[in-house]
Amino acid sequence: MISVFHCTHCNESFKVLPENLANRESLVCPNCGAIFPEEVLKHLRDLGTAYREAIDVLYQGNKEGSGWFISVAALDTPRPEGGKYLKFFHSEAKGYWERPPLAR
Repeated sequence: MISVFHCTHCNESFKVLPENLANRESLVCPNCGAIFPEEVLKHLRDLGTAYREAIDVLYQGNKEGSGWFISVAALDTPRPEGGKYLKFFHSEAKGYWERPPLAR
């Protein structure tokens, strides 16, 4: 799960491997030196930790026969036009992970 960062100050994009993101206290654009928001970086580190823990739980479950795997898919654009996925990821009234169930 490589993170691709897109700096809006200089329009430069750069990649950071998960193992390099996990212990970072700060992140700056290698092109212009713009500082990435520390609070967002903390949330990304927390996301990486949660993802790795979920994988570990599934791995253990698969050894016991649960039969589940997950993977991460990338979007073609760094920010979908018109906030296409914004409601999926965040709602003012609810937390990130609290959203209505998917229609069946």
